This record gives sequence, structure tokens and C-alpha cells, in this order.
Amino acid sequence: MSKQSKIVGFFTKSTEDSISEVEKEAEILSDDEKSDRKSDEDDKADRSEKTDEDVQAVSPSILAGPSTEVTVADKTDRPSIWTDEMWREKQQRYPWLLCKNGKLGCDFCLSAKRLAGPHSAQGLHLSSEWQTTNVTYNGATQEGRLTSLRKKIYKHVRSQAHTKAKEILNTQKKNSIPAHIDAMNSKMLNTTKRVFRTSYFIAKKDQPLNDHQELIDLQIQNGIDMGIGLHSRFSATAINDHIANQVRSTICKAIKESKGKLSILIDESTTVSDISTLIVYLKVQLEMSGEPQFLFLDLIELTNGEGADNIHKALLACLKRHGFDMDYLQKHFIAFTSDGASVLTGKKSGVMELLAKDFPNLITWHCLNHRLELAVDDAIADLRGINHFKIFIGKLHSVYSQSPKNMRELKEAADGLDAQLLKIGKVLSTRWVANSYRTVLAVWNNYEALYQHFKAKVAEKDKQTAMYEGLNRQIQSPEFLLDLALFCDVLFELSELSEILQNRSMNIVKADRCVRRAMRSIESLKRKTGTKMMIANDYVKSGEYGIVPLCSNHRLVSVDHNALIDELLNAMKDRLFATTASGTVRTSAAYQKLLDQVSVLYPTYWPQDVDFNYGVEEVRSLCDRFGLARSVTVSALQEYVDCQGRRVPDELQPLLRCCSCIPVSSAECERGFSQMNLVCTSTRNRLLIDRISNLMFVKMHGPPINAWKPDRYAKSWLRNHHSADDQRVKKRKLEDNEETATKQAVWKLL
Repeated sequence: MSKQSKIVGFFTKSTEDSISEVEKEAEILSDDEKSDRKSDEDDKADRSEKTDEDVQAVSPSILAGPSTEVTVADKTDRPSIWTDEMWREKQQRYPWLLCKNGKLGCDFCLSAKRLAGPHSAQGLHLSSEWQTTNVTYNGATQEGRLTSLRKKIYKHVRSQAHTKAKEILNTQKKNSIPAHIDAMNSKMLNTTKRVFRTSYFIAKKDQPLNDHQELIDLQIQNGIDMGIGLHSRFSATAINDHIANQVRSTICKAIKESKGKLSILIDESTTVSDISTLIVYLKVQLEMSGEPQFLFLDLIELTNGEGADNIHKALLACLKRHGFDMDYLQKHFIAFTSDGASVLTGKKSGVMELLAKDFPNLITWHCLNHRLELAVDDAIADLRGINHFKIFIGKLHSVYSQSPKNMRELKEAADGLDAQLLKIGKVLSTRWVANSYRTVLAVWNNYEALYQHFKAKVAEKDKQTAMYEGLNRQIQSPEFLLDLALFCDVLFELSELSEILQNRSMNIVKADRCVRRAMRSIESLKRKTGTKMMIANDYVKSGEYGIVPLCSNHRLVSVDHNALIDELLNAMKDRLFATTASGTVRTSAAYQKLLDQVSVLYPTYWPQDVDFNYGVEEVRSLCDRFGLARSVTVSALQEYVDCQGRRVPDELQPLLRCCSCIPVSSAECERGFSQMNLVCTSTRNRLLIDRISNLMFVKMHGPPINAWKPDRYAKSWLRNHHSADDQRVKKRKLEDNEETATKQAVWKLL
């Protein structure tokens, strides 16, 4: 048994011995019944029929040391109206009862001293008479004096102040054992903290867990005392798991205590070891003021398959494991956001539908960024001439991504033209439209370098000459140049919109306004020539693009510019103005209804002559949906309207915070998967999903290494684990490998 286990056993046994006899408190009968009593002996006989209410409490004097037997007080100490037998019975019934000079007091109230913190309340305080042992009887007769003393005990034992004092002492009792353990472990704390900082550094910097041992050796060589234990990679793994669990439980506890609304974002992906995972994010407001925060909660392995039922069960189990049970979610879970995968957004049995059955007022939202990608895909699906453009860009990507020699030659051509070389990727693929824009912009900027390289490859007369001749003919055609200019202008607007929608502070009202503004900008390209299109037209008129001679290629089918814009606008209307991916009238109407309700909270959307009762019905609907008080919120809205939106009333803030917690994009999940790929690499593909989740949590939510304080984590670790200084731990032996033996002769010279 470890030293810590013995300590825990000692204190637990002592406490159990001390509180083995927990007395039951008698229920004091009503005043009418008391008046019929002739003596305290009659009261004792009737109590056999009317049992008293149990009061489970532990006397503070018992906690101070070993238990003692209840003894009869001296006649000068107990009240003179009580006999020895009566005093012994009172002591058994009320273990907190004190007696001095014939007067009574309360051990609970005396030991608690005062009500503070969560135990305090307005107008509530401990009785000074019970604290100072000055409670005595009143009355002229023996019967009246006994009744008076019973009444005072009756009122005190049921008083709120006495109950609070009992709670304070029970809390102190629970925390006494860890406090004693922490005090005894204080000498071993410093070296353990150094090891904790080393392990924390590995998690923050995505270092291999094997580096833990080498970092420990480095610090030892620098003269730092790192103890003799917790030096292995297994210790580093356990320490990071311990830190992650502590941090996660602290954050989840703070979320529950704040009682704010929360939204959930999920997405699916696979690790480099082909394990299906589900990432879970929360969007919550931890503080009363400020923007809502995105918090990575957990990474779940989908061991039972990727069906909607399995994902639904795994999600609820994950939330329950972290303290968010169904009762809590029914009151605080307001929105759910995901991408457009059919298993998530399916109408009949998708995860959204399953959650909507569990939570009738839930807002289900399909990520706007993914909807934008689907709109672009819809627009170009049947557009004439688009395939030629995609095939050409795809060929450029394969030529330069798969051949370092070609990339080096292109760089030399760009250096000769004094041009900055940009990387050519894929276009109009499954990636964000911002990536497609960077690709077409790279082709635009590398236009002359590409022509120079194609021309040089044609002159080599090898087996790929025909391919480079075809690429050269296409890049010299004015049709391709105009198509490239059109996509530069259109994708610029779309990439700007995509990046705006990914902003963490975006809400549904701002998102709707940004979408409509982007659509107006794209529509204006039909009437007003875009920036790149103006330049391309000038090049076509002159017949050359710098050193590139332009000659028409009649075999190349150009993209119809107006048709592309019309198809794109129609697809955006169908996809973006709906609450789910289907784009039906029902979901479009639901989107508009939600937008109308939320927009009444923002003065920008108010009519010019706003009425005093403007938005009352919309706010009532939102209050019913979010579980907020209707009358208070409606009055606050009327006050807000009356002051022309100059100051937001405090009573309206809860509704505004609820609306700001609705996520419009699941881009945060994509960022989380990027972090997962940094943690779980091809050389670390054997990491368990739980371990990856813990490393991600420490990295994403832990403070910087220079601001992190390991004290609380090291103390909680030492309550159940060995310290770095524990002499019972087997000291690590430095093993000499084969290289060490063969290099000894060389190292002796250094």
C-alpha cells in the first residue's frame, strides 16, 4: 500500500470512529400539544408514539479529536429544571447542544462563527445567544419553564441559520482529508511540479511522448532536481490525461453553474489510422458580458458504426459523461449545427431529426459554409465549358505537385521574369471556395512563367512534348484568359463571404446580411465589369499578355459569363436561405421566420417609424423557445424601442445572449480536425482516441506554458499517485544502445 493510501486510511478510520453514533433529533410537538403536557416525563412517554425528525449532522467537537462517551453534566452546568436523566436524553438527541452555568448553546453555530460565501443570504445570521451559550428558560411555573426551553430548541433546530451552520461544518469535514494529505505532500510538490511542466510542454507543442524522458535528462544535466520517478513516457501520458480531465471537469462545472444556454456542433472524420471519429464542440457564454466561446469538448470513436442512431447515442453519452444530462439539456440546449452529410441532416432519420424529437424547441442549423460549397457545386454542375477549365487547372496541379523537377523549372522561369511564384492547387473541388480562389489567383499571377516553362518543355522534344503543346495552346487562348478572369472575380466575392462566415463572432442576422450583400456584388458583375475582367479585356484587345502571345483556340468552349452568374445566384438562394440542406419551401419559411424573430432585437432592422409594440410577438415566441420569462423580456424590448436602441436593458441581455449562441457555421469543427491531424500523425498513429482527445484539450484550452500554474494539478495527483521524489519507485536505468558502444572512442576525443 502506498504512503498516500495509508494516510487516507488513517484519517478515514479516525473520522468514522468519531462519528459512529449519529443521533436522531426529536420532532418537537405543536404548541397545542405542549400545553397538555403535565411534565417532561409525560412528554417522554408520548414520544414513543410520535417519532422525531432525523437531523443528520456531526458535532464539530467530535471532528476535533477521538470520540468520547456522552456523560452527565455537573448539576451546576445543566439547567436546574432538568434532571440528570433528562439532560442525558437531550445530549443523545441533540449532539450539538452545549451547556454552561445552567444555560444552553449550539456547538454548530459556535464553530461556524459566521455565514459567508454561498451560505450567506440577506437578513440571515447566526444567533449570538446560541453562540455564547446564553439561552435560558422563561416562565413562573415548572411546566411553563420546560415548555419555554422546548420551544427555543424547537425553533433553533429548524432555523435556516442552524441548517447553514451544519452545512458549513459538513463541508469542512469533507475537505479535511485532502487538506491533510496536501500538507504532508508539500515537501514532494516542487519536483513533481517540474515534471508536470515538462509533460505539459509536450502536450502544448505536439511533441512525441518519448521526448519526455529526454527532456527530463536535459534538465538534470542543467543541474535541476527532477526527482527519480515520473520520467517515462507512460508517466507523461498519465500526467497529461490527469491535467486534461481536471481542466475539462472544471470548465464543464463552470458552464453548468453559469446556467447559460449552449449550442452543440459536431462533425465526422477519420484519423490517419482510418478510425472513424466524431468531434464535439460547444458554443457557450461563460461570462455575463462578452462574446460566446467555442469550446472543444471531446473526440469520440464511433466503434458501433457511423449510422445516425449510433452517432445520436454516442453524442448523448458523451454529454452525460461530462455532466450534461437530459434534464440539464432540456433547459439549456438551444441549437445544433453540422455539415450537410445525409447521416446528420437526413429528413427521416438523421441526427438532426433524432435530436429534434428529444428537444422539441431545438434550432437545427446546416453550416452556411458547407451550404455555400454546395451552391457553387450546383451552379457549375451542368454549365457548358466549365469542364475544360477544371481539367486544365487539375492538370496544372498534377504536373507541378507530383514533380519536384517541374516545380524547380517553373520557379526558375518565375525568377527570370521577376515574378512571385504561388502554389497551384485544385479548383472547384471539395475544399473551401477560398482555396479555389487562391488557385485561380496563382494561375493568374504565374501566367507568364507557365508559358515560359511550357515553351521550354516543348523544345526538349521528349515523350511529354504533346502534353505541353496542348497546355501551351490553351494558355495562349483569349477564351481561357477571359474564363480565368471571370473566376478570379467571382471566387473573390465567394471567398470573402466564406471567410466572413467562419468568423467566431458571427450570428444569424449578420450572416444573412453578409450573404445578401455578396449576392448583390456577384449580380453587379453582369452590369459592371470586374477588376480582373477589365485587365483581361485589355490584354485580349492588345493580343498579348506580357510575353504571352494570345491566339484564338476555336476548339476551346468558353464559359457563358452571364449564365454562370445566374446559376450561382439561383443556387445560393436555394441553399443559403434555409434552415437545412433540402432547400424546400418549408425550410425556407422556417429560416425566414427565425430570422424575422431574431432581427427585432437589432435596431439596424427596425422600420423607420418603429411602433412601441414592435416585435412583441416575435420576442414572446423566442422566450417560449429558450425558456425565458416573457413579461420581463417584452417590457425590456419596449424600453429598448422607446429609447431608440441607444441602450440595451439588462433584462433583454439573456435573450440577446441566447441568439448570439446560435452557431451559423461548423468551421470550428474543421479547425479541430486540423489540430487532431497535428496530434495524430503518421508516426503517432497508434495513439488511442481518448488520448488524442486529452492532448487536443490541453493544447487548445490550456494557457501558455509561462502562464500555466501546475500547483492544483500536482496536488490532486499526489493524493492518489507517487511523487517524483518517492524513494519506493524504481530508479530509471540509462540503457546503452549499440550506437553508444561504437561511438565511445570518438566521444572521448570531444
